Amino acid sequence: METRILGMQRTQQMVTSPAQWQLLLCLATGPATGSQLRLLGPRRDLWRLWQHHLVMFHVKQWRWQLTADGESLRPVLQAIQSCITDERQ
Repeated sequence: METRILGMQRTQQMVTSPAQWQLLLCLATGPATGSQLRLLGPRRDLWRLWQHHLVMFHVKQWRWQLTADGESLRPVLQAIQSCITDERQ
């Protein structure tokens, strides 16, 4: 149980704003271009996620995507997405 708490605390230290969560939710559905992500938040939020190695820019595809560390947040992102879906219904 303590490992889960430490993991969540570490996540909260890395992802510090709603815009960063929005970016992660978008990238959880698949790679996206910079212009698609710009609609969700300022570049500094994307830059901060990149600094924490949660997202990366794929030069050949010219798209942003989750890294392995970002993929490890998938259960949290799925839980957030299900809450959003439930609220809309």
